[in-house]
Amino acid sequence: MTSVPEITDPADAETATELAVLSAVAHGKGPNGLTVVQAALVALGRLDQEHAMVYFQLIWNGLREPMRQALRALVMERQT
Repeated sequence: MTSVPEITDPADAETATELAVLSAVAHGKGPNGLTVVQAALVALGRLDQEHAMVYFQLIWNGLREPMRQALRALVMERQT
């Protein structure tokens, strides 16, 4: 999946939500994984809840456990 661009800028993610989701799936395990996932999550915030949850699940399923833990911590931090 190296042909998928690594989207780290939330503004870029918002203009291409589906590509940001693919980027998170493709690069979420890489060295910039958390930044890529965070950009995709910003883009998901602009969607209706149903679509956002589907895309979130796609991202979640593509992550390894350490990144899932980091994402859990990020979500919990944002909820407080």
